[in-house]
Amino acid sequence: YFNATTSPAGTTGKVKDYQLGTIHWSQKYGAVALWRDLQREYEQYSSPNGSGGWLGFPTKREYDWNGGRRTDFEGGYIYWDGQRAKAYRLGELPQTQSSPQQEIAKKFLYAASLYPQVGAALTGVQDQGGGVFRQEFERAIMIWNGQQVTVTQTKGSTSSPTTPSPDPKATGLPKNAASASIHFRKQPPNSADCGPSSLAMTLSVLGVTPSDVSGVRAKMPELNNSPWTNFEEIRGGITNLGKSSTEFRNWGDFDSHLSKGHPLVMFGLSSQTWAAQFPGGHPGSYVPHFIAILGKTNDGKYIVGDPLYSKPVEMDRNQLKAFIPNLTYSYPNGGSYKFNPDLPDAIAVF
Repeated sequence: YFNATTSPAGTTGKVKDYQLGTIHWSQKYGAVALWRDLQREYEQYSSPNGSGGWLGFPTKREYDWNGGRRTDFEGGYIYWDGQRAKAYRLGELPQTQSSPQQEIAKKFLYAASLYPQVGAALTGVQDQGGGVFRQEFERAIMIWNGQQVTVTQTKGSTSSPTTPSPDPKATGLPKNAASASIHFRKQPPNSADCGPSSLAMTLSVLGVTPSDVSGVRAKMPELNNSPWTNFEEIRGGITNLGKSSTEFRNWGDFDSHLSKGHPLVMFGLSSQTWAAQFPGGHPGSYVPHFIAILGKTNDGKYIVGDPLYSKPVEMDRNQLKAFIPNLTYSYPNGGSYKFNPDLPDAIAVF
C-alpha cells in the first residue's frame, strides 16, 4: 500500500492498485474495493484525483441499487446503470432512463453476471426497432428479441446460449488429447519457460495471437527480472494479450471453468512420481512447475499439456493429483510452498 491523497474531508489512508481496480483503506472506513467501470469513473471523470477529488474516500463497497450497482463515498456516490458509471453528489439522484432501455439494461446486466466471460460493456443498449435491443460487450453481443436474451461470444470459445442460466452450455475446448495436439507447446530447451509455454497453449485454444512461446513470453511483464515465472507475471501476460483471468484453489471451480470454456494454467511440482505417469521422455526434475489444462474428455478425464513432455495426455483426477503432492517444497533461496491435492492452484483464462 502507498499513501492516498488526503480527501476534502481531511481523511487520510492508504491505497493499492490491482489489475481491475484498487483498494482504499482508512482508519475510519476500513478497506473498500473499487473495480472496473466504477473505478474508472473515480479516477478519470467526475473525480479525476480519486480520494483527493470531491468524492473523497470510499465508505461502502459496491452493492445492488436502483437496478444497477452503487459505491458510496464521503462526498457522494458512483452509480452504474447497466450502461455507464457516473458520479453524483450527496442528495443528487441519477437521471431516469427511458423505460424500455432501462428494463433491457437490467436483463443484460443479469446475463452478464451469469456469463462473466463476456467482459465489460462497450456500448449502451441499442434499440433496433420492432422490440429488438442489442448491446455489445468485450467478448460477446447480447440481443433481446422481446422474449429472451441471446448471448453470442465474439472472441475465444463460441456459443449461442439463450435464456441465460447459471450453467452455460458446453464450449469448443478440445475433447481428447489428439485434438489438443495442435495447441501443444513444448518448453524451449534449457529454459525455465514452463509458465509462458503453458499460457501459450491456453491462448492457442482460445485463438489468441501470438500463441507461440516466445511471443507470449514477450507480453509477460518481467516483474522480478528472473527467468522463473510466477502467477503475477502470467496474469500480466493474459491482460496484455486482451484476455481475462481468475485465480482459484478448489476442484469445484477447476471443473466449472473448464465447462465454461476456460482453459487453465496450473501450478504444481514436477516430481518423479508425476513423470512416471508419462510414457518415457519426461525429466521429472523435482521443481515447481506450470502445466496447461486444455479441456476434458466426454468421460471426465483432464487434457493435460505439460511443456516438459512431447504431447497432450489424458488423466483422471487421481492422476492429476500427483502434480500437487501432499508436501511442503522449500525453495533454494528461502521460502516454501505447501502443496495440497485437495487445493489445486490454477488460473483460468477467458
